[in-house]
Amino acid sequence: MIRLFSIEDHWLVTDGLRTKFRKSRDEIVITCSAETIEDAIEGKHDDAFDIILLDLFIPGTEPLENIRKLKDRYPGKPIVILTGEEQEIWRMQVAEAGVVAYITKHARKGEMVDILKRVSEGENILMGQMGPVTNHQPAPHKDQDLFRIKPTEKELLSQLAKGLLQKQIALNLNMSESAIEKMLRKLRKQFFVNSTLKLVRLLEQYHFFSGSDKSSTGH
Repeated sequence: MIRLFSIEDHWLVTDGLRTKFRKSRDEIVITCSAETIEDAIEGKHDDAFDIILLDLFIPGTEPLENIRKLKDRYPGKPIVILTGEEQEIWRMQVAEAGVVAYITKHARKGEMVDILKRVSEGENILMGQMGPVTNHQPAPHKDQDLFRIKPTEKELLSQLAKGLLQKQIALNLNMSESAIEKMLRKLRKQFFVNSTLKLVRLLEQYHFFSGSDKSSTGH
């Protein structure tokens, strides 16, 4: 039996999960829940669950900080993200923070059951999904490509690496979301990658973000 600790600020979502998973049929059950990170940390749930099912965005908190707090409070307990957020950059961010799986809320029940069972068997699904940065494609030459990135492009990439959503970055840079996506398409082509996630990971290999401004914008 797989026992889940649901941490979700919308109680209707947790109730829906209780209905979705049946103990006798799926061998999955919600044994405890919390609507805030504070309640999750302060509760005495240590022996009551096997996997933490965590909403990515809980009001008033930061996703990566939530993961850190839960890992400190419940060491050894795998964390699975359940979210409506589909941007690839978040998969990378939470994988690096130690999350083992990432489920979007539109996922089919069978897919969710399969992922949870694999996690219960000790599999780190996210690490397998990250894959190689490129598929034998030519790597950029620093002199030719890295230093051809414009200041606005660098700020865009730096904010993506910090986990900001494209909508927020558009506001920060006073640009439209379509302009942001157009800029990312150009950069993906420039660096021979087919996703924004791979673009960020590739630039991290060159320590591109090590000297970036820590403020939220470059203005």
